[in-house]
Amino acid sequence: MVAARQPCLRILLGELKPQRGRVCLGTGIRVAYFDQLRAQLDEDKTLRENIGGGDDMILVGGGSRHVVGYLQDFLFSPERICHQSGLFPAGERNRLCWRNLFIIPSNVLVLDEPTTTLTLKPRPS
Repeated sequence: MVAARQPCLRILLGELKPQRGRVCLGTGIRVAYFDQLRAQLDEDKTLRENIGGGDDMILVGGGSRHVVGYLQDFLFSPERICHQSGLFPAGERNRLCWRNLFIIPSNVLVLDEPTTTLTLKPRPS
């Protein structure tokens, strides 16, 4: 199944042409893609740079948010926001990728094994 899944996802995302037939997405489809390999994450940049691209403010859900506050919503402390993304464990890098899904205006989510290395902070009882 793994061998068949990747080409199927790549065809749906427009990264690969089908060998036969064609794929037609509906009008107004905007896809957000969670890549299990985290290719959209630049591991040489800090968390802040990956989110805001150097800007202090980002657009989330039609409103403006400060990058630090937004990352704190995903359980990243202000001290760690300035660290290189590649220094974090895989689960925390996945959490960083999750935040991208909420910034990108989309109406379809494509999730390629999003929880295989997800590290969640335990909630106090």
